[in-house]
Amino acid sequence: MDPIPDILYELPEPVAGVLPGIDLDLALPSHRIASGSRFDAQLVITNRNNEDVTISTGQPLHAVIVLRGTRSVVGAYTGAVAGTGRHLRLGPGAADSLPVTVVAWGRGSTVRQSELVHEDLPQGTYGVVVSMPIYDPNHKKEPQQGWSSEVPIEVIAGSR
Repeated sequence: MDPIPDILYELPEPVAGVLPGIDLDLALPSHRIASGSRFDAQLVITNRNNEDVTISTGQPLHAVIVLRGTRSVVGAYTGAVAGTGRHLRLGPGAADSLPVTVVAWGRGSTVRQSELVHEDLPQGTYGVVVSMPIYDPNHKKEPQQGWSSEVPIEVIAGSR
């Protein structure tokens, strides 16, 4: 790996049992991304239960890039997001997906006077994870987070 990137923050440990019987799998269009770029992926949600499951969440989701095997975030989008709520009802064995944005930007990103400002992520092999907020249908509790498994991604030289 090239220079060690700055650690932006540590992810909280996943809470066991948030989505029992539900698989969250991050599907990337490629396991390589150019430093300083972005691409769209999908979070595939599969119901492994024997009964229907209803999930209330939001979209699009934003993945974070972590040092492999850790909860240390080194790449993330931190700007404004315009999104919508999403209500999923999955029968036994059914699957659906949500859009996910993956960025190879270190130190996050912000928009300053119509200019996107970010630091490119150093080349190397990292992991990508995404969390999906799970909302209480009555909105009486804070949302819980369901986490995908880590997927490897290689950050290659960018075009800048």
